[in-house]
Amino acid sequence: MMTEQRVELAVTKSELGARLQTSESQVAELKRENEAQAVDLSAMEDRSNSTELQLQEHKTVMEELKSTVEGLKGHIAERPKVAFSAALTDAGSVGPFNTDITLIYTKVITNIGNHYSPATGIFTAPMRGVYYFTFICHNYGANIRFGSLLYKNGERIVSMTDWQTSTDHDDNGSNAAVLQLEVGIRSTCVSHLTARSMMTVIITAPSAASCSSPCEQKTLQHLQRLPALPHVSRRPCSTFSGFLLFPM
Repeated sequence: MMTEQRVELAVTKSELGARLQTSESQVAELKRENEAQAVDLSAMEDRSNSTELQLQEHKTVMEELKSTVEGLKGHIAERPKVAFSAALTDAGSVGPFNTDITLIYTKVITNIGNHYSPATGIFTAPMRGVYYFTFICHNYGANIRFGSLLYKNGERIVSMTDWQTSTDHDDNGSNAAVLQLEVGIRSTCVSHLTARSMMTVIITAPSAASCSSPCEQKTLQHLQRLPALPHVSRRPCSTFSGFLLFPM
């Protein structure tokens, strides 16, 4: 009897030892898993902190961008918007002229900023900057030489000219220039006739830039030759235009 109990006790002890060893192995495995999870958790916390930092940086950048955009909006709103385009009146003939005369383009097509005066034909630069001007002229008649000249403070900038023959009654000419102007510089269109019936566009001013351009003419000629009248069409063919490219 005692022998059997001893055998059973030995078996039980052996089983318990095996179980204990298994439990210890499981505990060790759990510890390793916990340690790995702790490392993962630490890495996740680091990533979370990094993400929060990046998010904060992004918020800061967004605020800076918003501030920049608002500043740009204000700058654009404050920046003068300058552009004009005008044609001659459609009331009928203009001229003829036997002396220099400022052409007044009363038929305003566009006048953003109201810096072109349809009462005087003068454009006044509202700010220092670079401006673009163009003039287009139409002339109708035979055996007439006509042209357009663009001046800045007495200096010829660009020009155009043509000679109408007996079989060539309609002529068109144009030119353009980019000019740096100061505040108050004026641009005007002036018609100029010479003994050769030259029509001239002049840009001139003491401290200003002036611009001139011929306008539609049914004929534009010296009064002693082939008398006729400059004509203004109801569909404008002669225009004077300009706009601000950028301030300086």
